[in-house]
Amino acid sequence: MNKNELYEKLNQLESAKDVITSEFGNVQKLIDELIEENIILKAQVKHYEELLSQNDDSITEPKESGQTSVELLQSLYEQGFHICNVSFGEHRRGGDCLFCEKFFEQLSGDDLNG
Repeated sequence: MNKNELYEKLNQLESAKDVITSEFGNVQKLIDELIEENIILKAQVKHYEELLSQNDDSITEPKESGQTSVELLQSLYEQGFHICNVSFGEHRRGGDCLFCEKFFEQLSGDDLNG
């Protein structure tokens, strides 16, 4: 094998490596999306199982469950869902939501003033 053939083969291998790296990145993104979707679905299943395990009276009258509406909202937020009017019910992707945090601030302010 002469010098030019060797460099050509090296370039081919480098191109193949770049393609594989790109495909690997795409697979990683897909895996991240699937994991996130799985988390959302697990949370939804858990929520629906909890609803099904309750009787009709506790569903129509949530105060009997022992939780206030604020506690229910906090529980939803801790499970990873928005409780703000901007994105209510949608899954929070990532960190905290400033709108949700502001909503909690307003609730605590109302509790102090009311």
